[in-house]
Amino acid sequence: MRIFQFDTLASTNDYMKENILKYKEYDVVIAKNQTKGKGRQGNIWVSTEGMAMFTFLYKQKVGIKDIEYLKLPLVIGISVIRAMRKIARAHYMFKWTNDVYVDEKKLAGILVEKRKNNFFIGIGLNVNNEIPTELKNTAISMKQINQNKELEIKKIVSAIIEEFKNIMDLFFTTDIWDEVLLEINSINYLKGRRIHFKYGENFKTGVVQDIDKDGNIQILSEKGLESFGVGEVKRERIVISIKNDIINIVKGYILKEYGYDVIFFAEGQITSELFKIVEKLKIKLEVGIDIEAVVKKYNAYNFLEDDKIVPLNNYSYEELLKVLENIKKEN
Repeated sequence: MRIFQFDTLASTNDYMKENILKYKEYDVVIAKNQTKGKGRQGNIWVSTEGMAMFTFLYKQKVGIKDIEYLKLPLVIGISVIRAMRKIARAHYMFKWTNDVYVDEKKLAGILVEKRKNNFFIGIGLNVNNEIPTELKNTAISMKQINQNKELEIKKIVSAIIEEFKNIMDLFFTTDIWDEVLLEINSINYLKGRRIHFKYGENFKTGVVQDIDKDGNIQILSEKGLESFGVGEVKRERIVISIKNDIINIVKGYILKEYGYDVIFFAEGQITSELFKIVEKLKIKLEVGIDIEAVVKKYNAYNFLEDDKIVPLNNYSYEELLKVLENIKKEN
């Protein structure tokens, strides 16, 4: 493994692809800053100094079917988690197919691209960077997990690649994938969550089950259990009937903070006090139409005051009242 460090690159993945003749398997390119970092589905990856932003090279092996390499993002995710566990204790979770989470907040993202027989494995990991204010509810860094102690990025990068190499050295000749899959399903971030899943131009709404032996996500919908190897997990849309009930507004606020796409519904007019709170929270409000029409309009889930939905099962009524007090102070 050779490490090539740069102050600024547009994208570590693109740079390595453009200069592939310079690199051998497991060589790594690291940038302090990326100006055009990217995630899956063409999404922009926000990068700040102090992050570990790097790409390393892995080569396709002769005689191995392409379908086996669809498992690469999952192996990389476990490699990141195993390396981070050795640095700081935390409840690391893996979100199919390319994210690592801690305490409902994103720690790392993974992007795998292929050109000919070369896999370019890009990782963006929050290490020593300060999380921007607008992302504090959705992102976390290793520095925060590690009691504000700064970490050496080069050592972290080396540790992740070493974990990946240890798995891949045995991947095609042993049953190590069974071990990896068992570990992934024990920390499956999406399991039990109701999601919208986009595959091609189609959408599937259902509850996530296990990741199967082929690395596919299993979704239980009204049509039964189905597996998908390629697609994008979308934020779930939830319609919440507020009925002049301020506690349901609090629940909607909490779900929004955790990344749900929340829409409030009221059959008739609501009080001016509640309207002001809804307006301040910047949550869309539908008034006067049938709730089933709202659900159909937004292809959403009817909340029905279900306290068991993630993450509301962590909140008692008393804790909801405390959140309400904070909302009133802020607004």
